[in-house]
Amino acid sequence: MQARILCLDRSASIRNLLAELVRRRGWTPIVGDGLASLAAALGGEPVDLVLSAARFTRDDDYLCVVEALRRCPETALVPVVLLVADESDTLAKEALRAGATEVFRRHDVDGLERYFDAFAREKTSGAPVGGRALVLDDDTAVAAYMARILEGLGMAVDCAGSLDDALESVLVTAYDLLVVDIVLGESQSGNQLVRLLRQSIGHALATPIIVVSGFHDEARKLDALRAGASVYLPKPVKPDELAFFAQKLLLRTGSGETPNPVDGQAANPLGFSRREAMIAELVAAGLPDKNIAERLGISFWTVRSHLTNMFRKCGAINRVELALLLRRSATGGGARAAAKAEMPPFSPPMLDQLQIGVFVVDRNRLIVYANPAVAEVTGYSCEELLGRSPRIFDSGRHSPDFFRAMQRDLETAQSWSGEIWNRRKSGEVYPAWLDIRLLGDADAPYYMAVLSDETERLREKERGDATAMADDLTGLPNRRLLFDRAQQEIARAKRHGGGFAVLVIELDCYQEAARRLGRAVADRFLKHLAGMLRTRLRESDTLARVGGGEFVALLPDLKERSAGEALAEGLATLLDQPLACEGQPITPGARVGVSFFPDQGSDLEELIAHAGRAVRRATPADGRPAGAGAAGQGVEGAPADAEGNKTAVPGPQGG
Repeated sequence: MQARILCLDRSASIRNLLAELVRRRGWTPIVGDGLASLAAALGGEPVDLVLSAARFTRDDDYLCVVEALRRCPETALVPVVLLVADESDTLAKEALRAGATEVFRRHDVDGLERYFDAFAREKTSGAPVGGRALVLDDDTAVAAYMARILEGLGMAVDCAGSLDDALESVLVTAYDLLVVDIVLGESQSGNQLVRLLRQSIGHALATPIIVVSGFHDEARKLDALRAGASVYLPKPVKPDELAFFAQKLLLRTGSGETPNPVDGQAANPLGFSRREAMIAELVAAGLPDKNIAERLGISFWTVRSHLTNMFRKCGAINRVELALLLRRSATGGGARAAAKAEMPPFSPPMLDQLQIGVFVVDRNRLIVYANPAVAEVTGYSCEELLGRSPRIFDSGRHSPDFFRAMQRDLETAQSWSGEIWNRRKSGEVYPAWLDIRLLGDADAPYYMAVLSDETERLREKERGDATAMADDLTGLPNRRLLFDRAQQEIARAKRHGGGFAVLVIELDCYQEAARRLGRAVADRFLKHLAGMLRTRLRESDTLARVGGGEFVALLPDLKERSAGEALAEGLATLLDQPLACEGQPITPGARVGVSFFPDQGSDLEELIAHAGRAVRRATPADGRPAGAGAAGQGVEGAPADAEGNKTAVPGPQGG
């Protein structure tokens, strides 16, 4: 099949020259004079390569050109070769970072010919060979289906069913492509993996990532792309579509195979991309940039840009040091293995460059390394952290059971990840995401912890959800936010054990106060009651208004059921006292029902229904009508009546 090459330039003479070079190769040139004519020139048909000027008018620079080409579906993933008059290294490197594949001088015909040779080899070689892919999907059938498509491209494919499995695989293997499902089990998101990889260093930083999702909404797509995904595909995934994007993404990372693809981490210990691995071989052989460019059919600017990334990845400061590192890496042998055994299995110079916090503890659970990002998050200097226990971060908000469950996971699965509340040196408590992995082996264990401050993310989420998640009158969480937090508590309880309680509080006085004193007065009274209830709960508890005078409280991390029952009785007593409203005494007349997860319900609906049945059975012992001073608390395990129904425990004044 003939290649279709798009030739864009404001100069007719250069367009004709490019078109002639393309025809001489037996390819089909598609000619356009600028971005305005792009759609008309393409005619809705895809192209295999774009040759473009770096500037069309005074208002269109090379960034505009690259961005426009990457937004267009027909050119989003094809190689883009920029032809520039300016020989500035800065311009070329910025163009490559912006998404250009190659940068050549306008009249470097020999360089273009060499690149055409390399492009022709890629075009005729068919499917990528020697690449390795990871598929993350909690549906094993779907994962196997996508793996077969990639295997049809000649790729070796690993499958992971959870976020933890995928992270473990990425830590030990350098993948050329990842296919990630967004929605995973246990409230996990594939976007977490994408963000972690894009915040890392080494091979994973630039690995192409295709995200897939069965939810076809723009919000999920935008979130995935913002996280760092290369392509978003809706489910069900079409074989031709997945194969097309996989091939295009792999070709964009560089031509040729990754050497020695048996074990990605062992064969490529410095985390280089495909093209960087090829450049590394020639650097180790002592070739200068110009000769490397000629040998690979790329521009010398591309070589220099990749070398800059390679210096950063392996901690080298110049070509001589890089060449020495590459030669040592290539020799291997017993001496290298012995040296490796004596060293901790992490590289401080590389970790120092991470923008995300990392610290490492030894077998005695003492910190032996902390990078500058951890110091910024915690407020402790790196020197202060060395030799200390991570317990200095303890906020006091988590029970001993929480940490025992964490230790069990580390001993059995050799990893743990989740949300945690930590304390800074200043005493401020903040939310964080913590991911802990075993390094080395059981005989010489080190644990690496990745720590990220979630404060700003939660603030943004709370600001964005304030209207949708709050009750208009009281400012308390509404039903939607209550259910969202309940899902989190259920997932946490299933993961770490334990349980939580749900209280249902019904205030019969609300409608009565509205009839007697008017809706505005009743609303002010209800708002006052809501504030009073909130002061009786812990900061970690959630009190939500779900109806006119109905509240639901979510009580996580309860050590004993008796604590939930005692709180219910305390609230019933509190709400049985007369309160002043516009100069008139009103007794709230509340009734409180309580239920416990998982014994009395597997989800929030069941728990509310269970507690609600106890509320409706609650009858004041003195016979007064509800709202006239009676308060009852429905508790599972209360005495049964003649028909076998559970009765409520009345408030003190009702008994």
